[in-house]
Amino acid sequence: MLTLQRDILYGGPPCQDFSGCNRHRKANSIKNSLLTTFLSYVDHYRPKYFLLENVRGLLHHRLGSTQKTKSTVTGGIEQGSVKFILRALTSLGYSAQFHMLQAAEHGAPQSRRRVFFWGAKMGLMLPLYPQPTHICKNLSTPTNTFTVGKTAPHPAVVIGDAISDLPPFDWRIKARGEDREFLAHRALTIPQIRPPENKKLPVGKFSQSYASQPTTNFQREVRRHVTGNRVENHFTCRWGPEKMLRILRIPMKAGANHLDIPAKYDMGAIFPGPMASKHNFYPNRYCRLDYEAQFQTCLTNVDPSGENGKVTQASHIWFQDTC
Repeated sequence: MLTLQRDILYGGPPCQDFSGCNRHRKANSIKNSLLTTFLSYVDHYRPKYFLLENVRGLLHHRLGSTQKTKSTVTGGIEQGSVKFILRALTSLGYSAQFHMLQAAEHGAPQSRRRVFFWGAKMGLMLPLYPQPTHICKNLSTPTNTFTVGKTAPHPAVVIGDAISDLPPFDWRIKARGEDREFLAHRALTIPQIRPPENKKLPVGKFSQSYASQPTTNFQREVRRHVTGNRVENHFTCRWGPEKMLRILRIPMKAGANHLDIPAKYDMGAIFPGPMASKHNFYPNRYCRLDYEAQFQTCLTNVDPSGENGKVTQASHIWFQDTC
């Protein structure tokens, strides 16, 4: 996405080739060249300011790499993309700087690090980067070392702050005999929604009442312009019956995952093979989140069995975001 306003040009090229989640890197991917396209707009429009945002993997992206295997690359200029951006901006008559920010340190209920490049025409002052306002719960990923993830004017915003006012629901699905009693008991406390006949549609309701009035500052801010007490388009993703049943079986407690399902009921969830034991049977897959923790960055396609599978909430609600 690229946006031009009167005095500023800002945007971010696709992140797939820079992201650490990319397991199939291509040295000759056309997306690698879009940095050049973005910077060419600076040359064309000559804005007073230029802002480029992207994933932190951009800081380590090498220019001029070659394909090593089908899914890996080798060689290239260390931090080549960073050097290219800075040299292009300075050669065009801009002063430039970059910095990495952590969304959790600025009031988001999510650990999400992004790098920001500022460019300003010579004679104009480069904007200052914002100082942290909130604590980052994940002490391994704060970006401002002077906060050490512990000190900020406001406490951390956590998952419960974000979604505790959303109405919970379970899926009403067909189940084998041993699960019917279990699911019937759950139905006494959690409303049930039957998946639509069209298998391409998600599960949920287009419009329904919130579970409560806003109880946190985050919820009040999100609902500031909401008319009435209605949440719109409240859906979960939809998977095959086996995967949905597996999610329903996982205990309703923070950190519970597929390993908490008795193996006699769910052998398919204990990913077999030599790599599974090496990775402790993938504890973050089919994993229930903690209301007192923060979201990790989700991929565009949310999948509880995938690499970023820690997306299942105690009330079967998913928070979906792009990388």
